Amino acid sequence: MTDVRQQRADDEVEAALDQLQERIAERIRFEQMRDQLTGLPNLAALNAAIGSLLERRVEFWAAFVEIDRFKWINDKFGYGNANALLRKLAELIESLGSCFPCQTTAFRAHGDEFYLLGECSATPDTTAQVGQSLELVREALAALRVQTERGALSCTASIGWVTTTDLLAKGGALVQERTVFDTLEKAVAEAKWESNRVVRYSVELVGREKITVRTRCKNCGSSIVLTTPRDAYGDGPFGCPNCASSLERPPTPADTATPQPERV
Repeated sequence: MTDVRQQRADDEVEAALDQLQERIAERIRFEQMRDQLTGLPNLAALNAAIGSLLERRVEFWAAFVEIDRFKWINDKFGYGNANALLRKLAELIESLGSCFPCQTTAFRAHGDEFYLLGECSATPDTTAQVGQSLELVREALAALRVQTERGALSCTASIGWVTTTDLLAKGGALVQERTVFDTLEKAVAEAKWESNRVVRYSVELVGREKITVRTRCKNCGSSIVLTTPRDAYGDGPFGCPNCASSLERPPTPADTATPQPERV
C-alpha cells in the first residue's frame, strides 16, 4: 500500500512539474512575441500573423504607421521622454482598433514603427471604412500631448496601407510576408512626402519614375537623402524630416545634368 501511495505522489509531482514547464514555455513564447517597451505584439508576432493569414488565404488589410521626425523628438526631448511618447502612442493606437469594421490588432515593430492588421473582405464599403478609420488614427495621434520637463511633446504620423485585393492587383502571388511589407513601405514613403497623410497602396506607386535628391538642413545640420516618384516631388520649399524646418527644395537630377558650354 505504501508503494502505491508513493507512486501516486510521484505521479502527481511529475504532472505538476510538466504543467509548470508548459506554463514557463508559454510565458517565454509570449515574451518573445511582445514588445518590451509598449506591451504590444512585436515584429515576430506580426510576421507570424501575416504568414498565417496568407497560408489560410484569408482576406485582410494592413497599415504601416510611422511617426514623423522621431529622431528630432529623441534629440530635443531625450530618450526617456520619447519612450514615454511611444508608450502613449501604443495605448492610443491599440484603443482605436475598435473603430475599424473588423477585428484589428496593433503591433510595434521597432523604434517609431507601428502596424495595424485586420481580417476582413475588401469590399468597397469595408475599404472605405478602413480608410476613414485610419484618418481617425492619424488625427488622434496628432492631437496627443505628453507633458515633460522639457515642454509638451507631440507628433504626427504618416500611414500607408494595403489590402489583399491591392496585392493581387499588383500581379504577384501572395507567398511571403515580404510582399506585404514591401508594398506598405512604398505607401508610407508616399505618405511621408507631405507628412501626416494616409496613402493606400496602388500599382501606380510602383511604375512611377523615381528620383533621388540630396541636401543638408541649415538648421539642424542633418544630411537629407530623399527618393520619390518624380511626379510627386513638386516645387517650392519642403520640410526637413528631422527638425521640420522649411528648406529650399533641392533641384531634381534632371535639373543638375551636365551643363551646356556657354556661347561665346
